[in-house]
Amino acid sequence: MKHIASGVAAVKRAAAAMPLLRRIAIPLLARLRLPDVRVRHHWTGEDVWLDPFRHRGYWYYGAERERLCMSAFAALIRPGDTVIDVGAHIGYVAMYLARLAGPLGRMVALEPSPENLRYARRNVSALSNALLLPVAAAQTEGEAQFFVEDLSGQNCTLEPGLDLLGSNVKRAFVERVYRSVTVQTTTLDLLSERMGITPAFVKIDVEGAEWEVLQGMVRLLGGPAPTLMVEVSAHHSAIADLLEDHGYSLRDESLLPASPRDRGGNFFALSPSRGDSVSPRAVGLGR
Repeated sequence: MKHIASGVAAVKRAAAAMPLLRRIAIPLLARLRLPDVRVRHHWTGEDVWLDPFRHRGYWYYGAERERLCMSAFAALIRPGDTVIDVGAHIGYVAMYLARLAGPLGRMVALEPSPENLRYARRNVSALSNALLLPVAAAQTEGEAQFFVEDLSGQNCTLEPGLDLLGSNVKRAFVERVYRSVTVQTTTLDLLSERMGITPAFVKIDVEGAEWEVLQGMVRLLGGPAPTLMVEVSAHHSAIADLLEDHGYSLRDESLLPASPRDRGGNFFALSPSRGDSVSPRAVGLGR
């Protein structure tokens, strides 16, 4: 395994130096179907298991991947906090959230994709303050059709007909594939009530279904309201209205004032109890 990981690192270095090689290396990795590899988590130092092709963004971009967002997590999550990660993928961010919450805190991760769960269980389950649940957060509890893509596992969605792969397919030289599976759903209101927890921070990265997740946590939004990170890709104005109506202060990844009405992407919603007390200068303290 160490030799494979070293080989992947060598490909990354070479690809960074020669963009043309990346066009050759990425499709080659797709066809070779290499075994899973173990790499060092760029923010915690722990081992992370991943597929060298499907999850190549983690090793190719390293700590530069989502740096501002990861730094903002460090500015907003306090030791002892209870954190919920909605849409945990392979558990990379969940591992970091668990580290920020610390041994006196708790991190609950939700991930419904069967393929993603294979890695998330390996990466998250050993953490003493973490719990991984194989469910999707939604507006109601029950069952739903979940649309899974096999290119990276990061664009899976509850939204029928929503195709988020775009130009990634061409760059990876693979076919566009979505398939449907049945998954269990719950609401964050019900989950919190049943577990007896009051989350201080909730990360929502669910590829177009963020409005439904927010609708399923209206009691939590009513207070004591958690701080949120929401990747907004649909219902932009409705989400902005909902959060502002609950007293949230909306920020971008640098924690500067911003609104999803203007564009999509990652947004932080500072809870009414915290207000404007977090300075943009806090970003950059992630490690």
